[in-house]
Amino acid sequence: MDPLTSTSSLAELYHENSKQRRHDRSFGWRVAAVANSPAFRRLTRNPGKRYDGSPVIRLPRPDPLDTRLDRAITERRSVRRFSAEPLTLPQVASMLLLSAGMPAGPGGPNRTTLRAAPSAGGLHATETYLVARAVDGLAPGVYHYRADDHLLELLHEDPTAPERLARASSYPEILDTAAATLVFTAVFGRTTLKYGERAYRFVVLEIGHVAQNALLVAVALGCGAVPIGGFVDDEVHTLLDLDGVDEAAFYLLPVGRPTSRWETPEWQKGQDAVAAVMEHLWSNGPAGPQPTT
Repeated sequence: MDPLTSTSSLAELYHENSKQRRHDRSFGWRVAAVANSPAFRRLTRNPGKRYDGSPVIRLPRPDPLDTRLDRAITERRSVRRFSAEPLTLPQVASMLLLSAGMPAGPGGPNRTTLRAAPSAGGLHATETYLVARAVDGLAPGVYHYRADDHLLELLHEDPTAPERLARASSYPEILDTAAATLVFTAVFGRTTLKYGERAYRFVVLEIGHVAQNALLVAVALGCGAVPIGGFVDDEVHTLLDLDGVDEAAFYLLPVGRPTSRWETPEWQKGQDAVAAVMEHLWSNGPAGPQPTT
């Protein structure tokens, strides 16, 4: 492997500096000291944000899903166009509980909470927000999912919130038709306290687990979804009232009822035109068509 230099990318530098090495005693001592601290165990027994004073919407405990896991995996596809049919509150409750919630209920006073997705050290750095556009029983706006109590906290009742989130994404034409969008964020301090530089790796893995749960539950509910990692970070953070440093957005997951009706949007026509030009140039070689003799 080439040694890292001053011209190495930040990604290369981070990956190298966050490697776990066999004789890294400082890392081992840090993990052991934090894990064996009674104060730390009390602090992390029920991780999660609470917006005290915000209006709350109690979510129903969903009925068991009757879709086999292998069928949900086989039928999972990225859905990029949704019908105008709204989601129901039980559907939203199922997606939240079975992706980021605690399906078996809250943990007891002496054990860590058990959530639907694995998390390094059981620290659960992921937070989940819901930007609702068309959900029965919910006003359009921004909500926070409080996993410990399986409820939504209303942060902003705002009919413009779905459009603002769509404009902040790289694919506004997808979010514009979604009934709701899940936004997964990370509170880094929950994990860095124990794992230091390596924590960022764990955070990204954890959010991937949560998102995959949500995608499979969407299939089981007869809905569709697509994960989107492209968005203007600061605009999403402003919508959710986050600082983007201690807590930051990682993933958008628009969800809704799939539609068979598809009208080619203007942006697609432009992409098709560019693709046609590239194909023509490529078929003639990098230097273009050669003169005949």
